Order: sequence, then structure tokens, then C-alpha cells
Amino acid sequence: MPKKTQTTGNKFHFEKALNELEQLVNKMEQEDLDLDVSLENFEKGMKLIQECQNALQQAELKVKTVTEQ
Repeated sequence: MPKKTQTTGNKFHFEKALNELEQLVNKMEQEDLDLDVSLENFEKGMKLIQECQNALQQAELKVKTVTEQ
């Protein structure tokens, strides 16, 4: 299981992760970063995207389960 970036204990914070992703994108768009820093930010952003997608899929499953009852 991938390591969660935004956690308190074991709880994932979707809004914090999304905010961090937005900040990364803004930083990459506005600053003249060297290649290593850009790649590092890209990798971090991809991990955040995956974590957010996983959280959304889990939420969707919960909603589906509740509405089917």
C-alpha cells in the first residue's frame, strides 16, 4: 500500500492533499525550476493525484453502498 502524504494518524485528508497539489502546480508554472526539482515535484504531484483518486473511489463506493440499501 502506498504511503499517504497527508495524514493524521492513519486518516487521509483529501482537501489538504488537493491544496498541496494545487500549490505544486502553481510553483511549477510560475517558477523557473531546474530539471531535478521539476522532476521531484512532478513525482510528488503524481503521488498526490493517485492518493486523491483512491480517496474519491472509496467515497464513491461508500455512497453507492449507502444508496443501494
